[in-house]
Amino acid sequence: MKNRLQKLTSPLLRLKDRTFKPRDWLMLTSLVLAFGTLAVAVLSIEKADWVRPEPLLIVTLAFALVCGSLLANLRFINKWFIPLMVISGLGVTVWQSVLIFKANQDYSAFQQWWLTVSNALPSDAPIYFVMFLFFITWVIGVLSFWFLWKRRTGWVTVMLGAVMLLTNVSNLPHEKYYYFPLFFLLAIPLLVCTHLIKQTGQTAVWQDNTLRRNLFTYSTIILLITVLITGVAYALPEPPLDKIGVKIDTGNLNLYNKWFNVFSTISSKWPQLRNRDKTNLLFKDGIETGDDILFIINSPHSNYWGVRRYDIYQSNGWSSATNSQSSDLITEIINYVNNPAIQTESVTYTVENRLKTDILLTDGQTTSVSIPFEIQVFSNPLSSPRPVGAIDPASIVSLNLMLPYQKYTVVTKTVTASPADLLKAGTDYPLWITSQYLQLPSDFPLRVSALSLDITRDAATPYEKALAIKKYLNQFVYDQNATPPPANKDGVDYFLFSSKNGYCTHFASAMTTMLRATGVPARFCTGYLRGEYDRATDTYQIRGRNYHAWVEIFFPDMGWVEFESTPANATAVPEETPEAVTEPTYAFTEEDSLPPWMLDITGGAAGQRPPVNINRKIPSIWAWLIGIISVFFLALIIVRSILNRWVRRLIAVDSPAEIYTQMRLLSKRGSIALQDWETPAEFGRRLAKSIPWQEAAIRQITDSYTTSTYAREKILDKRENGKLGKAWVSLCPSLIRHMLQLRKWMWLRLFWKPS
Repeated sequence: MKNRLQKLTSPLLRLKDRTFKPRDWLMLTSLVLAFGTLAVAVLSIEKADWVRPEPLLIVTLAFALVCGSLLANLRFINKWFIPLMVISGLGVTVWQSVLIFKANQDYSAFQQWWLTVSNALPSDAPIYFVMFLFFITWVIGVLSFWFLWKRRTGWVTVMLGAVMLLTNVSNLPHEKYYYFPLFFLLAIPLLVCTHLIKQTGQTAVWQDNTLRRNLFTYSTIILLITVLITGVAYALPEPPLDKIGVKIDTGNLNLYNKWFNVFSTISSKWPQLRNRDKTNLLFKDGIETGDDILFIINSPHSNYWGVRRYDIYQSNGWSSATNSQSSDLITEIINYVNNPAIQTESVTYTVENRLKTDILLTDGQTTSVSIPFEIQVFSNPLSSPRPVGAIDPASIVSLNLMLPYQKYTVVTKTVTASPADLLKAGTDYPLWITSQYLQLPSDFPLRVSALSLDITRDAATPYEKALAIKKYLNQFVYDQNATPPPANKDGVDYFLFSSKNGYCTHFASAMTTMLRATGVPARFCTGYLRGEYDRATDTYQIRGRNYHAWVEIFFPDMGWVEFESTPANATAVPEETPEAVTEPTYAFTEEDSLPPWMLDITGGAAGQRPPVNINRKIPSIWAWLIGIISVFFLALIIVRSILNRWVRRLIAVDSPAEIYTQMRLLSKRGSIALQDWETPAEFGRRLAKSIPWQEAAIRQITDSYTTSTYAREKILDKRENGKLGKAWVSLCPSLIRHMLQLRKWMWLRLFWKPS
């Protein structure tokens, strides 16, 4: 055991005695790099804020370094390695998790920990998740450092750290991916060092700089390749990751609700939007807000992005009865009822999710989707049957829950009818349309119907009725903090006659029911409005605050057309404000201004892309990293050039006295200073013992200096001058190399060697 402890501490003792061997340097460097590699993965977990307060996993990793090193160098406990690792890991886990609690007047930190652990299952308390993190960090750390000492391999460290990092970062936004380059910048030199430790033959040439020069060269090349590849990757198209992977069918195995699931108390870093949660929309639910980006859309224009349509109105809100029609075909064509043969425009757009969702954003009449989808079709039992082979979708959803950054492409058709076309549409509605989309509850307030008929008394067509109702609603005030209607009140009636303020849900509900009361088929729709145009990426960013509700009106031979019911101004518009019926105000168009609660799209008309030069931005972390590394290597080149010029100027010295003076100065910097009692010859013999291969050159320089200084004839002949010059050209680089062997010049010899 004593010999094993001496082996473990021998590098530190040699460091104290300044007798550090090359193999010791490589081992110490490997330990530092291994700790740094795992520290990157551990810090990524700490900074993810899975739980609060943040667990100090880096402390656990430091203790794992010590424990793993001891276990690897104590031979008599090799057979007990795993039990000792587990037992010590449990102790460290308990100790570290107790430190999270703060003692108070009633209980100590340990008592609080014990009460929490003993009164909750692993699936009920976050402390179990914290303990899981401590134990996993301990096991990975001990195994990594044990293999590093015992097998001289860094692959275990790199693989275990990569698994930890990938598991954590894969559940975080892409902005956290800067941990990957930091991880590999430490992992790759670790693998190089452990490889060189095994190559015992190469350590013999350490004094000739071969090993150090190769280590520096390889590390520099790897560093440059890592930075350049990662930086350039941001400018390349992204692979279809959503189509790569293995699908595992777990059957009836549901681990989420199991008592031992320590992850059940941890909230996801990604918001979720599920179609099953959109079946009903009630007035008391409020409105979605938030600044987080939910979708990024690449489309030639941006107006309405539909999520779900509703057909059944009740006094407390909207609902829709649906059934599903699945399609596994990527190019499935959806046949719509009254799909217009003319007056449509085909649009293709791509959506990138920034949340977990199964909802597909639709615009107009969707004809195909690039991923397997499911159509939620209206199934109102009171409506007449639709034509054979035609569908009337309430929503279109993905068959599988889509992950953040997953993309899909949608092909859709939008109605391009003009106001004149809508005026001529007429009222020849199919029976199944009127039976479903004129629905109003039996207790629908009569004064709402009377108000609707009064507003539209001068309107001859459905389009004119829609404009009249839209104009009337413009006098109401938009208010996101509107009070929900009382439980015994009809929501639309309360909005029109009592509160007279509300948000998009109230305006769209009022317009839909008022149109139905006048005999115009209409339905209530929810989704998102436009979004913010990002000039740098040529995309639209849809945030939570872009949530919106609007109305769709059915026109014979044209289909469903979106109408905007929410006023475009924050202040109320007087009822007597003139409005030309011929203006295309049935929806937000280029002539309309955005509502004040939406951000304006700069650089062009509403809903239209301004001309841009597409240029994908490099994240700031990489801009800084590439800039710092570029400056570092530029400074390195400059310093090397200055040092090489200094060596050339030294070699150019031709006077015996100057050459001897420079030899003394370089020797002094190499810790071989001229003593006061030494003659030039004695100094030369002592110097030759440190660099014996230059003994002849040193003797030539000291003899020439002695002759030129003390001889009667102080001038050397041409032949002696030639010998002196050759000797100095040979000796000068050797003196500099000898100087660089000292620890104080170690930083210099890493990137420069005199030629």
